[in-house]
Amino acid sequence: LPEGADLFPLASAPDPAPYDLVFAGFWAKRGAPNPAMKSFLQRLTDKALGMFGTMGARVGSPHARMIEENARLAASQCRIFGAFLCPGKVDPAWLERRAADSSLGKAHPMTAERAARLAETALHPDAEDLRAAGVFALGVLSQAALEGLHPSKPPRKGYDTP
Repeated sequence: LPEGADLFPLASAPDPAPYDLVFAGFWAKRGAPNPAMKSFLQRLTDKALGMFGTMGARVGSPHARMIEENARLAASQCRIFGAFLCPGKVDPAWLERRAADSSLGKAHPMTAERAARLAETALHPDAEDLRAAGVFALGVLSQAALEGLHPSKPPRKGYDTP
């Protein structure tokens, strides 16, 4: 992102109303953005949006496609300039809770293949994922620039505006 771009954790993010372009990052949970980000995306309206996230799935898999589709549905009131997903480590505490509670594993039992995939995704994001995320962000910024949108800080009365 450009130098000086405002970056905030979701819990302390200001009202996005003054921003033309918003990048929203999330981790996937049960085939969708994590609940807090999903709620934020559902409330976001009339924004140019770039989304990025991590998931315990492989890029291009049916599960990855479902995550992206659910993120796009949550942000349906925005102009989505793109979505970037890469593998990421699944919270070990959640995996332990899942293993201890047999009802959590009914839909997706912990098979040898699943355990191998989770071990693989735990090594991400890696340098290649970060490079690809940078390329994605540049593409979103280029598209925004073509539409006359600027990813700079919003004007603040008394500082940037008369």
